[in-house]
Amino acid sequence: MSPPSNSKKHKSGSLKRKECFKKKREQQLISKHATRFWSEFRIKATLSQFPEKPHTSTNDAFLNTVEVTASPTCTSHDLVTSLSETTDNANICHLTEQSEITKLLETNDTELAHTDVQICPETGEIDNIAFSTAASIASISNSEKDKIVASTDPALWPKQNKNLLQDYWCCHGPQMCRNFTGKYNVSERRYSGGVKRSFNNEMVERIMPNGETVVRSFIIYSPSEGNIFCFHCRLFSTKTTAFSYYGFSDWKHASDCLIHHENSAEHQRCVKAYIKRCHVQGRIDSEVQKTLEIRERYWKDVLRRVVATVKFLSQYGLPFRGTVERFGSPNNGVYLGSLEYLAQFDPFIAAHIEKYGNKGRGKPSYLSLGICEEMITMMGRKVQNQIVKEIISGKYYSLCVDSTPDVNHVDQLTFTVRFVNKCTGQPVERFLQFVPIHSHTGESLANTILKTLEEHKIPIKDCRGQAYDNASNMSGKYKGVKTHIQKVNPLAEYVPCSAHSLNLVGQRAVSVCPTAADFFSLVQLLYDFFSGSTHRWELLLSHLKPNEKGRVLTLKGLGDTRWSSHANAVKALFQNYCNILQCLKKIESNEEEYVDTRKLAKPLIKKLEKLENVIMCVLWNRILEQFNLTSVYLQSSSMNLGTATNMLRSLETYVASLRDEFEKICTDASVLMPNSTFEATRLRKRKAFFDEKEKENTVLQGCKKFKVESFNVIIDTLVTCLQERIKAYTTLDNRFGFLDDLTLRKLDLLRTNASNLQMAYPNDLEFTFPDEVVAFQSLLQSYNSTNVVQNSIYCSQFLREKNIICVYPNVEIALRIYLTLHVSVAGGERSFSKLKFIKSELRSQMQEQRLNALTLMAIENDIVQSLDFSDIVQSFSIQKSRKKF
Repeated sequence: MSPPSNSKKHKSGSLKRKECFKKKREQQLISKHATRFWSEFRIKATLSQFPEKPHTSTNDAFLNTVEVTASPTCTSHDLVTSLSETTDNANICHLTEQSEITKLLETNDTELAHTDVQICPETGEIDNIAFSTAASIASISNSEKDKIVASTDPALWPKQNKNLLQDYWCCHGPQMCRNFTGKYNVSERRYSGGVKRSFNNEMVERIMPNGETVVRSFIIYSPSEGNIFCFHCRLFSTKTTAFSYYGFSDWKHASDCLIHHENSAEHQRCVKAYIKRCHVQGRIDSEVQKTLEIRERYWKDVLRRVVATVKFLSQYGLPFRGTVERFGSPNNGVYLGSLEYLAQFDPFIAAHIEKYGNKGRGKPSYLSLGICEEMITMMGRKVQNQIVKEIISGKYYSLCVDSTPDVNHVDQLTFTVRFVNKCTGQPVERFLQFVPIHSHTGESLANTILKTLEEHKIPIKDCRGQAYDNASNMSGKYKGVKTHIQKVNPLAEYVPCSAHSLNLVGQRAVSVCPTAADFFSLVQLLYDFFSGSTHRWELLLSHLKPNEKGRVLTLKGLGDTRWSSHANAVKALFQNYCNILQCLKKIESNEEEYVDTRKLAKPLIKKLEKLENVIMCVLWNRILEQFNLTSVYLQSSSMNLGTATNMLRSLETYVASLRDEFEKICTDASVLMPNSTFEATRLRKRKAFFDEKEKENTVLQGCKKFKVESFNVIIDTLVTCLQERIKAYTTLDNRFGFLDDLTLRKLDLLRTNASNLQMAYPNDLEFTFPDEVVAFQSLLQSYNSTNVVQNSIYCSQFLREKNIICVYPNVEIALRIYLTLHVSVAGGERSFSKLKFIKSELRSQMQEQRLNALTLMAIENDIVQSLDFSDIVQSFSIQKSRKKF
C-alpha cells in the first residue's frame, strides 16, 4: 500500500487539534460548573457537620458526583448523568436526617446548603442550577434585605441575592411591579422618518382569533428606562435576552416579539419555575418552611385566644394581674383565670396550658403576663391610630380638655376630640389619651395641647373649636388656654361647657338667697342623720313609700360638682316629706334611743315643719327637674350648638314663667304639709331721732315676706344668669344657626347668613357658597312635604345618603365645621370615671402607657369591636416563631 499523502496527514492533524480543543472547552465548562457548585454548596463545611454514612444510597450518589466532577476526563454528559442520579435518589437537602438539619438550624453553628438542579427533558442538559443558603439569607441584615426587594422597578433589581429576590416576588406576585400608570413618556423611541413610538396599554392585551382578549400578566414596565420585562424570565431565566436582562423597547415589532417570546421554551420553563417556587413543596428548604409554617399556625392559634382574652378584659376595665403568676393558683389574677376558664371548653388551649403553662422563664408559652402587656400596648396603639386616622380623615375637629387628680395625686389631663365621621355624617367624640401635667397655668396647658397634637400629627390649623369648663385658667381673656390657642389658630372658637354653665347658674341662685342655702343644708343634714346609723336607716326605709313606678327613693347626699345629685336629693325628700317627718318624730319620742340622737332629731323636725322649707322643696323640685333633664340632654355626643342654645332659651322661659305661679306653689306646699306655717318673726321698731318726723314703716310678714325676699330673688337670679350664659353662644349661633332651619329661611335672609359665614371662613368656603345654599334649600324643600324642620345633622346625612356631596361641597364643609363644635365637656368627665375605675388603689403603680391603652379600649369599645387584630397576631407570630428553633 502506498503511504498516505501529505494532505491526509494534514487533515488528521487538524481533526486531532479540533478534538483536543473541544475536550478542553468541555473541561473548562465542567470546571466552571464545578467551581460554582463547590463555592455555593460549601461542601467541606457541610460534610464536616454531618456524620459519615457511606452505606446510604444518597451519600454514594453524592460522592459519585464529586468523583465525576474531579475527573479530568469528565464530560458534560457524565456530569448530567451523575447529578440526575443524585437528584433521583434524594434531594440534596436530605443528605442527613431531618432532625440533624433542624439541629443545625437550632444551633446556628453551620450553614445548611440548598440546591435545586433542574434537567431539561428535551435536551438532557442542565437548565438551571440555583444555589441558596438559608443561613446566608438569614445573615443578611434587614436594611440590606429592604434594599434588595424594595424597588418595584424591574430594571433596578440587583443581580446579587437572586434567591431572596425570587422569594419576595413569588410571595407578592407581579401586581406590585407592573407600573401601569397610563403615562409612558420615558419609553418613547424615535424611528426613521421622525416617527415616534412608545409603550402603551394595548401591548398588554393579546387578541385571540375569536376576538377575545387575554391579558399578558407577565409584562412589567420599568419607569426609569422605559423598557418592559417578562416578570418570570427576569427572575428565573439564565439566558441574556431583552425580556430577561436588558429590557425590551422595539415598539415597532412589539406584537410579533411578544408572541414569539410567550411561545418560547425558555419562557415556558421560567413560568414552570415560578409556579413551582410559589408552592412550598417546590422549594429546596421545603421541610424547614413547612416546620416554620406549622409553628407559626400553632402560635397564631395561641395568640388569637390571648387577644380575645385581653380584648374582653380591657373592654370592661377589669384588672389583669394577681399576686401569683401560675396556672392553678387561686391568686393568679383575672387574666390567667380567664384562660383557665376558657381551657374548660377549648381542648387546644387546655393542652397548651398543660404543656407550656408553668414551664417558667426561658420557655415561651405566650400566656405570660409579659406577652399580655405587649398585647395590651399593641392593641391600645392600634385603637389610638384608628382614632387619629378618623380625625385626620374628617379634617375639621374641636378640642376638649379637662383635668383631675388620680389615685397617686398626679394631675391627669384628659384629651377628647370631636369631629364628623366622613361615612355617616354624624358628629363623634373620641377620647385620645391622658397626659400628666404639673402646672395649671393657661400657657402651660396650651403648650401641652399643642405638643400632644404634634405627636399625633394632627394639624392645629384644622381646629375649629375648643371647649373647656368656665375656670379662669381655661376661659381667661388674656392668659387663658383659649387665648393661647387662638394666637396659633384664630379660627378655634371657644365654646363654654353648657352643662357646667347650668351648674354655675344653680350655685349662684343658692348663694344669693339665705333661705335657699338653709334648705339645701337641711337636705344634707337629713341624709347625714339617717346614713350615720344602720338602725336609723332601717327605720327610715320602713316609713318610706314607693312612687307610682314602684320604686322607693331613699335620701341622697348633695354632690359638689354635679347638680344632678341636687335634683335626686330634692326629689327623694319631696316624695316622702311627711313620712320622713313622722320617722323623725318617732325617733325623738322614743326613750330607748340615745339622748344625742333625740337631740339631733328635734331641730330637724322644727325645720321640716316650717312652711318656708316646704315651699322651697316644691319650688326646687320643679326647677331642678327641668335643669337635670336639660343637662343630661346637653351632654349627648350628637348634640349641636343650635339645639343646645334653643334648649337653654326654653329653660330660661320656663323659669321666668314660675314667677307668676307663686300661689300655685304655695297651694302645692300646703297639700304636701297641711299643718305647716311660716316662721313668726318679732317686729323690730326703730328708734326715731328727736328731729325726725314719724312715718309708717312697711313691714313684710309671712307669705309676702317670703315671696319678696326669697321666691322672687331665686327666680330673678336664675333668669339673669341664664341670659348671661346664653350670650356666650349667641355669636356662633347667629353665624351657623341658619343651617338648622334651612327650609324655613327666607331667600334674602338665607343669602345674607351664608355670605357672613363665608366671610368668617374664607379659606374653607368658596365665594359660591351662598348660591349653593340656595340651591340646596330648594332640593330639601322638594323632599320635605310635611314642612318638618330639618336640622344640620339631617342635612349632613342627607348629602351622603343621596351621594350629592360633589354637587354641594361647600355646604358639606360648612355643616362639618358646625357639627364639630363642642357643646359640653361631658366626654372628658366620662373618661374620669374610667380613670378612677382602672387606676384604682390596688392598681396605683400602673404606668402611663398601660393606663392609656386600657382606658382607650374601655371607653372606645365600639372601635375595639370593629377592629381586626389579626395583623397583630400575624406580625407577632412571625417575629416570635423562630425562637422555638
